[in-house]
Parts: sequence; C-alpha cells; structure tokens
Amino acid sequence: MNVITGIDRSEALLWTILDRFESLAVRQYADSARALLTPEKAAVVTLLRTRVHGDDDLTGTPLAAPIDALTASVTSANEARVLIGQGLFLELIGEAIYRSFGENVATSEPTRALCASGSAASARVREILPGLLRERIGTGERLLQAIMNEAAPLLRSLDDLGEGIDATFLDRFGVSFADLMGDVAAELIAVCIALDVDRRKFVAFLTSALMGM
Repeated sequence: MNVITGIDRSEALLWTILDRFESLAVRQYADSARALLTPEKAAVVTLLRTRVHGDDDLTGTPLAAPIDALTASVTSANEARVLIGQGLFLELIGEAIYRSFGENVATSEPTRALCASGSAASARVREILPGLLRERIGTGERLLQAIMNEAAPLLRSLDDLGEGIDATFLDRFGVSFADLMGDVAAELIAVCIALDVDRRKFVAFLTSALMGM
C-alpha cells in the first residue's frame, strides 16, 4: 500500500479522504458554480496533491465504500445539487474535519498546516454561498424544499460512514462521527436561519433523514 510520505497511515488516510472531497469540489464548482471556485480552494487541492497520489491509502479500509457512496451522492451536473449537496453539506462536513484535526494535539505538523489551509478555503466558500443560494434558488420555504430534495441522497449515504470514522479515528485522535455531525448540524442550522428557513422544519427534516426515516 502506498503510504503518503512523512505522516502515519491514519493521517495518510485522512489526506486521501480530504483529497476526494476537495478534488470533487473543484471539478463541480468549475462546471456548475464558478463563484465557489476560489483561489483558496484551488490551493488546498494543490497542497493535497503534494502528498496524495491516488486512492491506495483508502482502498480496502472500512471507509472506502462509505466515502465512495458519499461522493457519488453529491456528484451531479445539476446546479442546485452542487450548491446544496457539495457547497453546503459536504463543505461543512469538510470544515468540521479540518477543525477537529487541526486543533488536535495528536496530529502532525503537515496535517495541521493542511487543516489551516482547508479551513480558510471552506470559510471563504461559506461567505459566498448564502448570496448564491438566494440568487439561484431562493430563501425560506423554497430553499427548504430544495434542500429536502437535493440533500436527501447525501444524508442517506451517511448511514455507513459513522462506524468507519469511529473505528479509524476515535482511538487515535479522539474524533468521533457524532461530534463531527454535531458540529455540522449546528452550522447548517445557523446558515438556514440566516436564509429564512423555518428552524423547526429544517431540524425535523435533518433529524428524520439522519435516522433513516
């Protein structure tokens, strides 16, 4: 198995997962949401590619199939799916990962530097995205309906991700899937409230989707 130079296997796996997320973001933004293809986002992919050369460190792990399902769920030429699935949900998942590992004393210096760069890139996307959602989709009930339609495949794909995250990263870094998703949910609610989405309706949708109902 190819081990990314200078970091251990668990961090090599983390880099490979983040490369999947960020490379997909750059491709999709280039095709369907050019405003989100920022210099910061391109710089993160460049940094990742200094160490990641393919999926060898992911292949055969408990996270391989769940990551494949997650990225497939947001891969689309549809602008609304890209803005909501990739730009809103997957960006916030990535940001939660960057925050959890970037502030973690168990991570190496290269990984902390990656997380700082990734966090800055995600923060820039988060600054741009609300205006883009207003312009291209709308706010309030209209946006809620779009979120319910476009985010549902991604949320279904999370079913198998939690066990793999906990098995891979909990003992080594103290990072759990429940903690990551708690961070993501809090940020999602804040964004939706700012866009006049009914908080109770959104929380009900999110809870139901995550429970597989």
